[in-house]
Amino acid sequence: MIGELLYAGKLTLSTRLEDIFTTLNWDTVNGGAKKRLITVEQLLTMSSGLTEPFCGLGGATATLVATLNQGFVIDEQVGSFQHAEDPCVDHL
Repeated sequence: MIGELLYAGKLTLSTRLEDIFTTLNWDTVNGGAKKRLITVEQLLTMSSGLTEPFCGLGGATATLVATLNQGFVIDEQVGSFQHAEDPCVDHL
């Protein structure tokens, strides 16, 4: 899906989450000041510094804010590949 959006010109690798979720009140997101700056490229290359310490939260009925409130950004890991050893997030 991301590839299709990139191909259609609707996203670029430098598109930030804040550019995608423009109506979201980022003040309601834990760590929103950092999470809003995560780019598509960082998500695809697993280099956003975003971690996911929880498993099984959210699901199909979760709101965007509830989903974004999971995990946090570790500044020292931004820009370097990080793979979660947690099987709960391996599918992401």
